[in-house]
Amino acid sequence: PKSIYRRNCWYCFKVTTSYGKRVEIKSTTMEEARTKRNEIEKQIFSAVSDSPIYRVTFEQGIDFWLKTKKGSIDDTSYVRYNGYMKNFKEFLSVKRSNLKYFDEIQSEHIKEFMDYRINEKQRATKTVNSERMALYNLFSILIEHNKISGINPVAKIRSLKVIKVQKRHCLSDEELAKFLEG
Repeated sequence: PKSIYRRNCWYCFKVTTSYGKRVEIKSTTMEEARTKRNEIEKQIFSAVSDSPIYRVTFEQGIDFWLKTKKGSIDDTSYVRYNGYMKNFKEFLSVKRSNLKYFDEIQSEHIKEFMDYRINEKQRATKTVNSERMALYNLFSILIEHNKISGINPVAKIRSLKVIKVQKRHCLSDEELAKFLEG
């Protein structure tokens, strides 16, 4: 980690993870930023992996994400995001009950979640794409705030193609009769 710089109301510094990704670490005070930087330097020089010191459960991570979103979105979006996370937790409890922490989530789990929502829950492609974007944002925020480390598992998953079906307007009996008459 190099020098600490100021960005808006944050004290920040950048770190390169073992995966080669540059991550910005944010703190509210200069002292907190120095402490975080020193901890990361200790991990680097002691050959400890770039995994966080503690593990974040799904409840903790989702609560943190929703709190960070609360001030920047309207109430309707907040309720929708909360629903998306409820759907994700439901999927994890039904299909992947062995997973407990965010650092265990892989890209395959996100793909499986999207398939589950489309095939088993019969959700529209547009809805599943919105859930995917919410999960992408969730993981990005957790990584940005140093709650989890690594690469966003949603990053390499593309949105599903939305196929629009045009509704056809059928002629009524009177319209059909007028059409046939000429």
